[in-house]
Amino acid sequence: MSFEKVDPLEDPRAMRALAHPIRLRIRDLLDDEGPLTATEVSDRIDESPANCSFHLRTLAKYGFIEEAEGGKGRNRPWQIRHGWMRVEPENLAGDARRAALAMGQALRGALARRIEAWARHQRDLPEPWQGVGFEMQIDTNLSAEELKEIGEKISEVLRPLTSKRELAPDSRRITIAVQGFPHVTDDD
Repeated sequence: MSFEKVDPLEDPRAMRALAHPIRLRIRDLLDDEGPLTATEVSDRIDESPANCSFHLRTLAKYGFIEEAEGGKGRNRPWQIRHGWMRVEPENLAGDARRAALAMGQALRGALARRIEAWARHQRDLPEPWQGVGFEMQIDTNLSAEELKEIGEKISEVLRPLTSKRELAPDSRRITIAVQGFPHVTDDD
């Protein structure tokens, strides 16, 4: 979720489409490697080209990816559509709320796997990349308005990075994940 002024995603079919484990892998692969054909995706995730083609078309149907330039027929490359996505499960009901919660759970699971892979392999990274990653956690007391303000400030800092797609010789794909949430007890 972000504080960007975009229409919230409310279509349960789109949310379920993105929550699918193979589609999440494909989306992450396209985000990491750029435009790929169904055959190239198939080679990387060990699924059949036909299955990958189906999942690519499904992701495109709901606007999560799009066709890239330079392909024809079966050699069509696909690329991720960049930008902010906002989901507000607290404002949804029924099937849409269930789909939003399932999608959020799937996205958090994919993020947790990426964090764990980094934690396991950070010592194996080239020298300039060892020790530059970070994890932060603080527990404090804030009002709802203060928490909202912090989220808006973080969004302002991160927003320009979403359009930074040019790769300098010393750059690599980076994930920055930030959460801020009230603690929940059984009494809530």
